[in-house]
Amino acid sequence: MPTSNDALGVWNDLGTLYPTEGEWIKFPVQAVGGNDLVRISFIYPTDAIISSWSWLRCIYTTADVSPVSQAVKVYPKAVPMLINMPIFQDLRDREVTFRNFEILKMVRSPRYSGIITDCLWGVKLEELWG
Repeated sequence: MPTSNDALGVWNDLGTLYPTEGEWIKFPVQAVGGNDLVRISFIYPTDAIISSWSWLRCIYTTADVSPVSQAVKVYPKAVPMLINMPIFQDLRDREVTFRNFEILKMVRSPRYSGIITDCLWGVKLEELWG
């Protein structure tokens, strides 16, 4: 698992995706650090017009069920953002801290704004380790 270091600590790279509209896409690497904090970075041209946003959620790994967390709405920004995605205490007590992240891209309805053209953007997700 690739990592990077900064003043906040060690970050595990959970992958980079280019989401398509209306489809939940799972990041390729499972989060195993057990921390609540993730960093999300969007990748797009500096002159891009973005008419979309995303939802980010977790899927918890258990033997027989795959419960999901409440999704967090995230707008693409030019700078990396920190997002608190807490692991429920009841799950921590049961040592269920491994989770996968998914992202869903949503585009503004053309009903309100005419014909929408949205640039292709990517998203990189990292978890704080330790």
